[in-house]
Amino acid sequence: MKVSVSLGFSLVALVVGVFGQTPTACIQNCVQQAGICEGVNIPCFCQNETFQSRARSCIESECTAEELKTSEQLRDAVCGRS
Repeated sequence: MKVSVSLGFSLVALVVGVFGQTPTACIQNCVQQAGICEGVNIPCFCQNETFQSRARSCIESECTAEELKTSEQLRDAVCGRS
């Protein structure tokens, strides 16, 4: 659990620092639950299909439609997608 909590806080710190946005608690929880990537590992966040699938599945089932949209925008910004 300690690793996933660190992961969540690391990703949140990156997003807040670079993009000035704070992911909602629901998005943060889903990122932590996906728990595959350690630390601020952008290639893992962006390219690991298992991480992406787990995070998205959680967000779709546990968060609002607006939070899903926000998570996609944050992912696109972090991963350089347009």
